[in-house]
Amino acid sequence: KLYNNVQQTDSDIGVCSRRTYSDKNELQYEGKIKKENIDLKEIGINTYIATRLLKGHTLVVYNKIYKKQIIIDNNLIFDSVKDVGSEDTLFNYKVLQNIEKIAGISDTYYNCLAREGSTARSYDKKYMIRIGNLLEKIKEYSLQMNIEENSNCITPIMLIHFLNRYITRIENHSNNKIVNLFANHIKEFMKVNSIKENMNLILYDNSYIPYINKQGYTIRGVTFIKVFSLLCNLKMYKIASKLITYKSS
Repeated sequence: KLYNNVQQTDSDIGVCSRRTYSDKNELQYEGKIKKENIDLKEIGINTYIATRLLKGHTLVVYNKIYKKQIIIDNNLIFDSVKDVGSEDTLFNYKVLQNIEKIAGISDTYYNCLAREGSTARSYDKKYMIRIGNLLEKIKEYSLQMNIEENSNCITPIMLIHFLNRYITRIENHSNNKIVNLFANHIKEFMKVNSIKENMNLILYDNSYIPYINKQGYTIRGVTFIKVFSLLCNLKMYKIASKLITYKSS
C-alpha cells in the first residue's frame, strides 16, 4: 500500500506510521501520521522539516521508501553514525533538497524494537559533539546547493530538538545528578564551532522563529531558549543546565 500510494501520486518519498516496543513487548511510542500528499514547492522544505520531519514523520529512514533514481542521480549516501550522531537526519536533509513530492499514509508498516542498553536507549557525552558535526555537514551541503540561508533557519531548530532528546536520555538512563552532569556536557559541546554558531543563531538571528512557532513554541518558549543560549555563551553552564533540565521535567 505504501509503494502503491507513491506510484499513484508520483511522489519521491513514501512515509508511513510506526510503533516502538520495549524488549518486554510493551508499546512505548506510536508515531501516527495523517494521510496527505505534500508538495514541497508549496509548503517549503523548512516548513516540512519543522512540522513533519521533526514530528510524526520522524528523522529516521525506516518508516520511509525513496525513489531509487533520486538517490543514484544525486549520489546520496549515508555518513557514519560515529561521525554525525544521526546519519538518517543528514540523509533525509539531502534527499529533501532534491525532491518535490512526499506521500504520507496513516497505516503502520514499521514496528521498532527498542532494547534497554542499546545506542538509542543510552547516552554518551560525545553524542552532542557528533550532533555538532551533523550541523556542520548540513551547512556544507547547503552551501553546495546554494541554500545557506535556508539551513540557517533550520539548524537551530535541529539543535534544540537534539538537546531535548539528549536531556531525556540522561534523565532516563543516568543515576548521577543531572544538573551537574549536563552542565559539564554543555561546557564540552560548546567548544564545537558549529554548536556555538547555532547557539548564536538562536540568540541573535530570528529567521528560525516562524518555523519553531509552527512546532507550537510560544513567545515564552522562544524567550526561554534564547535565555538558555545566552547563558551558554556567557559560560554560565550550571545555571543553563538548571534552566533547561527544569523545563524538561
